[in-house]
Amino acid sequence: MSEKGQYIYGVRPIEEAVRAGKPIEKVWVQAGKRLPSSVNQLRKQGVPVQYVPPRWFKKWSNVNHQGIVALIAPLKYQQLEDVLDMMLEHGNSIGVVLDGVSDVRNVGSIARSVYAMGGSALFLPQKEGALLSEEAIKTSAGALLHLPVTRYPSPQKLIQLAEERGINIAVTTVDTMSEPIYRVLFEGPWLVVMGDEHRGVRPAFLDRIDRKITIPMKNLDSLNVASATSVIMYEWLRQQLQQDE
Repeated sequence: MSEKGQYIYGVRPIEEAVRAGKPIEKVWVQAGKRLPSSVNQLRKQGVPVQYVPPRWFKKWSNVNHQGIVALIAPLKYQQLEDVLDMMLEHGNSIGVVLDGVSDVRNVGSIARSVYAMGGSALFLPQKEGALLSEEAIKTSAGALLHLPVTRYPSPQKLIQLAEERGINIAVTTVDTMSEPIYRVLFEGPWLVVMGDEHRGVRPAFLDRIDRKITIPMKNLDSLNVASATSVIMYEWLRQQLQQDE
């Protein structure tokens, strides 16, 4: 992220930025394109909207920009302790911790699932992992503009802070001896650690967390990390909806 701001592209992410109340500094629209209602409203509010020729979008030729780009204020990471305290206050809550996930598209897809299913936050490592980016925001369909995101300095520090607050922690594995997710009772606040799909969760988490969970499968032994997160988030949501019946 740049200190000057961050570009987001595509109609949906820009609409989500407006809905989230993110300060938008300027919008560029391809000449001849009809303004989406949200952007038209921004123009009425005094936000500069500039029509530009198709060649202006050359720098975004590898993404589906849909002929519209906006500059927003830099996204801010929230304080780790504040996010954990917020989860504790909410009672039944869940946060997803990423460990070594380097593909920004996976980060975006994971954020979309966490936000869609009612998750509380996304935890990213300060080192060895993907950071928030324009592509991650686009892939998340704007979810990263709403979902609290924080960074943790080390597995040890995150575990310490979570345990001090009585927050449950589980790591995901492909070990069939681990506890199937449908047997996990998701009550109270939870952190679920998701590892990179190639190497899984690192020993720094595995060796310090006793609760290990897995997604039972029939024909494969693992899923893409974004797909696996969606399954776990749905199981958490299913249990919450069942408790509300």
